[in-house]
Amino acid sequence: MNITIAIFEPMKLINKSIPLLLNLHEGFRVIVSSDNIQDFKRLMKLQTIPPNIILIDIHQIHNHSLEIIYWLQEHFPESKLISIGIEAKYVQLYDVFTAGCKAYFGLEIEEIDFSRAIELVHQNLFVSKLENFIDSKSLFMAKKFNGCDIVELNETQRDILEYINTILTNKEIADKLNISESGVNYYINELGSFYSVNGRKGLKTISSRLGY
Repeated sequence: MNITIAIFEPMKLINKSIPLLLNLHEGFRVIVSSDNIQDFKRLMKLQTIPPNIILIDIHQIHNHSLEIIYWLQEHFPESKLISIGIEAKYVQLYDVFTAGCKAYFGLEIEEIDFSRAIELVHQNLFVSKLENFIDSKSLFMAKKFNGCDIVELNETQRDILEYINTILTNKEIADKLNISESGVNYYINELGSFYSVNGRKGLKTISSRLGY
């Protein structure tokens, strides 16, 4: 696996440190790194293949009224956006998640957790979280992953999320997965607790948002 990454981080020390850190791990390749928003846009426009992951400073996102997120989504819709920062405020987290960021990583996390979390986002094996925030329209409730707002889903859980967004009944889903109908109900309840939604209808909304 070769995950290509672009970085916009105005703090020069962090901007230089993250590429060095990621390049120590096999499977990561930083193709753009800039501490200036106009230079970042210029470098991004030169890319013939969009990066898999874009790391962008959460404080700068807010300072630019989320314009950079919308610009990236317009020009690089296939790239997954991750906001990074230190001690992000509640309103900042809410805004970047609702604008389209896939996750938020606090830069106080351990190096190995940082690289692993990027892998999970790249593979869609995650859900983002906001502390003490429950909103059925959002994806913000999950288990904690060593300081990252991430939870890894197993194969059956991902299958449930995929089938829940179809016209299949719970019994038909059970037949496809070779488990009992009560097993399907168990997974629906388990996933519902992850995402803080109730029942199949609530989980279907989450499934759609995650792209299943």
